[in-house]
Amino acid sequence: RNNISTFFRDKSLYLSSICADIMLDSFTASNFDATYYSYLLEKIIISAAELEIPIIVIPLIEQMSFATSGGNFFSQVIEILCPACSIATQKNVILALELDLNPHEVEKLFSQLPPEIKINYDTGNSAALGFDPLDELSLYGSKIVDIHIKDRRKDGPSVLLGTGDANLNIVAEFIMQTHFSGPVILQAYRDTEAVKLTNIQGQWFRSLLELSANS
Repeated sequence: RNNISTFFRDKSLYLSSICADIMLDSFTASNFDATYYSYLLEKIIISAAELEIPIIVIPLIEQMSFATSGGNFFSQVIEILCPACSIATQKNVILALELDLNPHEVEKLFSQLPPEIKINYDTGNSAALGFDPLDELSLYGSKIVDIHIKDRRKDGPSVLLGTGDANLNIVAEFIMQTHFSGPVILQAYRDTEAVKLTNIQGQWFRSLLELSANS
């Protein structure tokens, strides 16, 4: 952590959020070690606080999805998140959940969580699941603190921004009209020409933001 902190300081860099994908790689809903999950999450919170990273994205998708797991797993995670949220709040860190639940299920879930827990919104994953961003943003837009910009076809893989089923116009309008101040992270399609494609897609989305700002 000291090396990372020194690197950020020397390069004048600021890391606005981290995605705790280790929580996705290390666990499954069917073989869930609640004690270790709780321990690991607390370690990540403490590390983020020391590095002054304000947002931790916690993935609850794929093999860790609430949508496909049983009620016992759901209850275990909720029991972990509540005290973890207290630790995070004390250290000025926000926990943001990345989910694959439909909008109304998300709304129901957050009625059971501390208000300090927020949402990471992944545009491509929502498109792949067939969700309507108008429904999502109207129901829980105020809870979103971190956005991943991605495009996917329904039930399909990532594709170049603007070529899939993600309605990025609506997302751009949301960002501009609400004066969204959280991280907007390009998690777009990439191949062997990752840097070139990232620059092209980044400019494409910036243009979309500019159009939304002027509309």
